[in-house]
Order: sequence, then structure tokens, then C-alpha cells
Amino acid sequence: MKRILCFIFIMGLLYGIANARLGGAGATFLSLGGGSRPLALGGAYVAFAEGIDALYWNPAGIANINKTNFSFTHAELFADMSYENIAFVYPLRDAAVGISILAFLSGDIEETTLEYQEGTGETFSCNDFAVGITYGRMMTKRFSAGATGRVINQNIAKCSATGVAFDIGATYNTGIRNLKFGFVVQNFGSDLAYSGEDLERTGVIEDYENIQESDIPLSWTSEPFPIPLTFQLGISIDAINSIPHKVTVEVDLVHPNDQNETYAAGVEYCYNNMFFLRGGHTQKNCRLWSTGFGVKLVNMKVDYSYENHRYMSGIHRISAGFSY
Repeated sequence: MKRILCFIFIMGLLYGIANARLGGAGATFLSLGGGSRPLALGGAYVAFAEGIDALYWNPAGIANINKTNFSFTHAELFADMSYENIAFVYPLRDAAVGISILAFLSGDIEETTLEYQEGTGETFSCNDFAVGITYGRMMTKRFSAGATGRVINQNIAKCSATGVAFDIGATYNTGIRNLKFGFVVQNFGSDLAYSGEDLERTGVIEDYENIQESDIPLSWTSEPFPIPLTFQLGISIDAINSIPHKVTVEVDLVHPNDQNETYAAGVEYCYNNMFFLRGGHTQKNCRLWSTGFGVKLVNMKVDYSYENHRYMSGIHRISAGFSY
């Protein structure tokens, strides 16, 4: 009972932290998540979190990994942009450590100016990166906790912004039909602000007595902006668990600082721990329904997901991973 009360207390404390910084946010690529399996479930993965994909959703979920894991995920986004995820987890005694990389890549963008509105003949790019180190530990046989420290970098042309963020999460398994509770606070960290060569100029001004003109260096200051702090609380259960069939259901409450509070729900059907069918629904980031499947053979696994969006074209993701 004491462990349950501690779990509830920490959850309430972190929810208060998330509420303390409501407002608009930048660095929205951090809200895209990672891995194909969780996104096929609509992002309902905080309590269900297991395996290497937990690096992106709840750091506590890697605690029970007992093999070295590696995975790569590729997603085709809007306007020829792409989103790449690379993850690695190494098991320890009753714990695990992991490394995750998120990369949001624009490709080449044609440069235009007021003078050359058809293009200058030059190109630039707009790329975002986040590199995280995660530690997850089994505190007891049923309670696990974890944390991620992440360095974030956004750059556009010759300007960039860099900051640090943290994820803190936990899961509790009741032992009844694999009923689990989980929560996470994601992207709690410093505001970002752009700086760089494109914000530096040389200008001509007049002095106060209109005696002379001189060239002086000028610079624009970027207004700091917060990153997308999110609190997510979830509950999952094995609705059916009779070999070779298993059906797991999860429902999450999602509280981001830059959108209205919403929910996520997902269902996964597993046959013989080899073949998986998934579906989910959420309204976070203008998502609607999602679906996907997975195949696991020995130590290899491939997952696919498709997200339907309200205003943009759908997103296809493919993940491949192995363990040893």
C-alpha cells in the first residue's frame, strides 16, 4: 500500500509541474513520438511501455529489458520532410540504460528573397535533433521508474537554438491480468532561443547630433520559447490472455502545455508472440486514427504504422530492430 501511495504522490507532483508551465511551445518535433508500435496505438503507451520503444514514451519501460536492443525507425512526413529515430538499450542488473536519437530533417529548401522571389539559386535546410540518455530501474518486482536527459538542437539556415530537457516516468503492475498504471512528464527543461550568423548585420545609423554616419554591427535577439512539456497518465490491461491469443487495451490522459487536454486509446492483438495487429485514436497534434502491424521472428522485429491526420496527409512509419 505504501508503494501505491508513493506512486500516486509522485504522479500528482509531476502533474503539478506540468500545469505550472502552460502556454505555447516550439520544438514541436519532440511531440511526434518515436517507434512505429506506440504510434500505431495512437500514442497510448505510457502504462503499456515495454521494450526499446519505451525510450520515447516512458523511460521506466526499459527497466525489464534483459537483452541488448537496437532499432531504427523512418517516417515520411509532409512536404518531403522525414523523421528518423535511432535507439539502443543495454541491460544491467534490475535496470537498463539506453540512448535515443530523434532527427527531423527538411532536406534542401530553395532560398528566396524580396529581390529574388523566384529563387536565388541557393538552398538551405531546417533540421532538428534530440539526443537522449535514459536510465530505467525495477524498484520492486512490480514498480519501475526511469529518467531521460536530452540535448535538443534546432537549426534553420545559419541560426540555431540549443537546450536541455528531461523525461521522468514510472509504471506499476498490479499483477491482476497484467493491469498496469503509468505516468510520465516529458520535455521538462529550459526555453530555447535562436542565435547565429543570420541574426547579425552591419547597419548605417545617424548619431544623435546628425553630424556623421557610421557602420556598426547590429543583431536581432530571438524571443525565448518553451518546449512542448507534456504530462501523460495511462492504464493498460490484458483483456484476453489465453495462449496463443492476447489482446491488450490502453487508455491515456494527455495534458500538453500547447494544446487542449485530450486522450489516446489503443488496442493490440498478439498471436503467439509473433504477429501483431494494432489500432488507436487520439486528437493530439491533429491526429485522428492510426493502425499498424508487426512481425517478430526470433531476435528480429519489424513494425509498421500509419497515422491519419485532420489537415495533412497521413504518415507512414517503418521500424526494424534486433536483440542479442
